Amino acid sequence: MNIYIKLKITVFLSGFVLMVFELVGLRVLAPFLGSSSIVWTSVIGIILLFMSAGYWKGGKLADQYHATRVLGLILLGAAASILVMNVSKNVVLVQLNSYSLPLITKSLLACTLLFGAPSFLMAMVSPFAIRLSMDKKENSGSVAGGIYAFSTLGSIVGTFLGGFVLISFLGTNLIIYLLSILLFLLSLLFIVKEFHKIALVVAFLVVGNGLQLTKSRNYIDIDTQYARVFIEHGNYKNQETKFLLLDGYVNSGMAIAAPNKLLFEYTQFFDVLKYYHPQFDRVLLFGGGGFSYPKHFQEKFPSAHLDIVEIDGQLTQISQEHFAFEKAMNTTIYNEDARYFLQKEHQAYDVVLYDVLTSPLSIPFHLTTQETFKEVSHILMDDGVLILNLLGDLKGKSARFIESEFLTLQSVFPQVLIYSAQEKNVNGLHNYMMVAIKQKQEILNEHIPKTYQKLLAHPVTLKMEMNGFVLTDNFAPVDHLIGG
Repeated sequence: MNIYIKLKITVFLSGFVLMVFELVGLRVLAPFLGSSSIVWTSVIGIILLFMSAGYWKGGKLADQYHATRVLGLILLGAAASILVMNVSKNVVLVQLNSYSLPLITKSLLACTLLFGAPSFLMAMVSPFAIRLSMDKKENSGSVAGGIYAFSTLGSIVGTFLGGFVLISFLGTNLIIYLLSILLFLLSLLFIVKEFHKIALVVAFLVVGNGLQLTKSRNYIDIDTQYARVFIEHGNYKNQETKFLLLDGYVNSGMAIAAPNKLLFEYTQFFDVLKYYHPQFDRVLLFGGGGFSYPKHFQEKFPSAHLDIVEIDGQLTQISQEHFAFEKAMNTTIYNEDARYFLQKEHQAYDVVLYDVLTSPLSIPFHLTTQETFKEVSHILMDDGVLILNLLGDLKGKSARFIESEFLTLQSVFPQVLIYSAQEKNVNGLHNYMMVAIKQKQEILNEHIPKTYQKLLAHPVTLKMEMNGFVLTDNFAPVDHLIGG
């Protein structure tokens, strides 16, 4: 094969690998550090940092060693570094999580340790290819432009194919494994004669990764288009339990012996919708997760209509396959973003249940703002009620977020109440339930029916000198407010 064709194929595929690697990087970190903008920024920034170093070093080496053999060794080193990362990633991330460090520090360290070497080596390919392609100075500009064009085209293909197809259908571990194999095959274009010298090392790494992919696990690992999902078996309150984890944190749980029973205290709180709106007929739930509350709602309120908005359609399938959810006739599921749903024309609702702000590491900021709650108010009936679940601690690092969300709700609704779930959840954090009422009501705690007394037993009064502020689409630094 002509050397110039080899080089164009190499820069195209190395650009493809580098972009897919960047996309998959977030999936590697998410179960341990979440998927907030802090983590995304760390992934992009550190990879760009090491790419810059790789471009510089690659240019220096290309001038010093004008040989295809060196390019082959660089590709081989990149393949090996990805395999090493795949074997060591869990050990590194578990160790980092054992330290009491800010999320920014953890994510920067994690990206440096795991993604630095592969990014550095893959970036060296383009300057090497440029130097090897040049035969005279007069065409240096067109040669450099052509190489970078092929590399960028590879990155574009990697972006779309990785984001739209590979992550959803192959999963994180297998993608990483395939990327390293692709780089290894590229290296053979330039160092096939020396293959026997490095075969043992490559074989060792491949076997190590293969064992990791095939070893017996006590959990199911699923990559959806939106999250890294783990399904685990465990024990909760002396009950055999199946847990749904999103990006490393428990989102839902189901008692194996009682699949329709609400396992966690905070989910039981949503039943106070009957207290605040006794004659409700139509309810909207944002956030399906493992569909624990929808199962309960369908059984307890069979005459009411429930609309569920869950952005991740694969979670709906997972809940049906693993968490005994069966959609009733009076239930409708919309697999789309909550803000997009709010901006469409549809029927008004008596009650809106808001269960999409529950990750301790990454919260969708566009669902926390004043503009969002104005849209929620717009779809509520005149006597409508919003019940919102928040995760955090009024005395901890996430206090400002809870205070800010309270002030944001107050800027839209005339009456906002807060209640605390007294027991910490399975993640070791408190749930705070906010009730926003469209028409102010007189709430008399001494006249609460016995059915709801336990759920409403712990009202919270926030101090007037709160440190929070109203969140808007223009300014909602949620990742920092929750402690990043």
